[in-house]
Amino acid sequence: HCDPAFSSGPEAVEFRLPEWRSIHGSSAAEDAKLTATLRKLGCEVKVDKHDGHSDIGFRAPTWRDIHLADHASAEQWRAWLEKNGFEAKHSH
Repeated sequence: HCDPAFSSGPEAVEFRLPEWRSIHGSSAAEDAKLTATLRKLGCEVKVDKHDGHSDIGFRAPTWRDIHLADHASAEQWRAWLEKNGFEAKHSH
Protein backbone atom coordinates (compact mmCIF):
# COMPACT_ATOMS: atom_id res chain seq x y z
CA HIS A 1 0.00 0.00 0.00
CA CYS A 2 1.05 3.56 -0.65
CA ASP A 3 2.14 5.83 2.17
CA PRO A 4 -0.81 7.79 3.68
CA ALA A 5 0.91 11.01 2.54
CA PHE A 6 -0.16 10.04 -1.00
CA SER A 7 -3.82 9.36 -0.15
CA SER A 8 -5.36 12.80 -0.68
CA GLY A 9 -5.12 15.64 -3.15
CA PRO A 10 -6.90 16.72 -6.33
CA GLU A 11 -4.16 15.54 -8.72
CA ALA A 12 -3.75 11.79 -9.31
CA VAL A 13 -0.89 9.87 -10.87
CA GLU A 14 -1.53 6.24 -11.80
CA PHE A 15 1.38 3.89 -12.35
CA ARG A 16 2.44 0.29 -12.74
CA LEU A 17 5.52 -1.75 -13.57
CA PRO A 18 4.41 -5.35 -14.19
CA GLU A 19 7.86 -6.90 -14.63
CA TRP A 20 10.75 -6.70 -12.18
CA ARG A 21 13.22 -3.93 -12.95
CA SER A 22 16.72 -3.87 -11.49
CA ILE A 23 18.94 -0.87 -10.85
CA HIS A 24 22.61 -1.13 -9.94
CA GLY A 25 23.05 0.82 -6.69
CA SER A 26 25.36 3.81 -6.57
CA SER A 27 25.94 4.52 -2.88
CA ALA A 28 24.48 3.43 0.44
CA ALA A 29 22.74 6.79 0.96
CA GLU A 30 21.25 6.89 -2.56
CA ASP A 31 20.22 3.23 -2.33
CA ALA A 32 18.43 3.87 0.97
CA LYS A 33 16.65 6.91 -0.48
CA LEU A 34 15.51 5.00 -3.58
CA THR A 35 14.27 1.96 -1.64
CA ALA A 36 12.41 4.19 0.84
CA THR A 37 10.72 6.06 -2.03
CA LEU A 38 9.73 2.84 -3.79
CA ARG A 39 8.29 1.41 -0.57
CA LYS A 40 6.32 4.63 0.08
CA LEU A 41 4.79 4.15 -3.38
CA GLY A 42 3.74 0.64 -2.36
CA CYS A 43 6.13 -1.16 -4.71
CA GLU A 44 7.62 -4.58 -4.09
CA VAL A 45 11.35 -4.09 -3.44
CA LYS A 46 14.24 -6.58 -3.28
CA VAL A 47 17.79 -5.54 -2.40
CA ASP A 48 20.68 -7.87 -3.19
CA LYS A 49 23.97 -6.74 -1.67
CA HIS A 50 27.10 -8.34 -3.09
CA ASP A 51 30.66 -7.49 -4.10
CA GLY A 52 30.50 -4.10 -2.38
CA HIS A 53 27.36 -2.81 -4.08
CA SER A 54 23.59 -3.34 -4.22
CA ASP A 55 21.21 -4.39 -6.94
CA ILE A 56 17.75 -2.97 -6.27
CA GLY A 57 14.84 -4.84 -7.84
CA PHE A 58 11.32 -3.44 -7.85
CA ARG A 59 7.90 -3.76 -9.43
CA ALA A 60 4.29 -2.68 -9.06
CA PRO A 61 2.38 -5.34 -10.99
CA THR A 62 -1.07 -3.76 -10.67
CA TRP A 63 -2.16 -0.18 -11.31
CA ARG A 64 -1.66 2.01 -8.25
CA ASP A 65 -2.28 5.69 -7.71
CA ILE A 66 -0.93 8.51 -5.64
CA HIS A 67 -2.72 11.80 -4.96
CA LEU A 68 -0.92 15.10 -4.83
CA ALA A 69 -1.72 18.68 -3.89
CA ASP A 70 -0.94 20.35 -7.20
CA HIS A 71 -0.32 19.87 -10.92
CA ALA A 72 3.42 20.58 -10.72
CA SER A 73 3.98 17.91 -8.05
CA ALA A 74 1.95 15.40 -10.02
CA GLU A 75 3.98 16.08 -13.17
CA GLN A 76 7.26 15.71 -11.24
CA TRP A 77 6.15 12.32 -9.89
CA ARG A 78 4.89 11.21 -13.32
CA ALA A 79 8.27 12.13 -14.86
CA TRP A 80 10.21 10.36 -12.06
CA LEU A 81 8.10 7.22 -12.45
CA GLU A 82 8.58 7.13 -16.23
CA LYS A 83 12.33 7.76 -15.86
CA ASN A 84 12.48 4.70 -13.61
CA GLY A 85 10.64 2.42 -16.04
CA PHE A 86 7.04 2.70 -14.86
CA GLU A 87 3.99 3.27 -17.03
CA ALA A 88 2.47 6.47 -15.59
CA LYS A 89 -0.61 8.61 -16.25
CA HIS A 90 -1.50 11.94 -14.68
CA SER A 91 -5.14 12.93 -14.41
CA HIS A 92 -7.04 15.75 -12.74
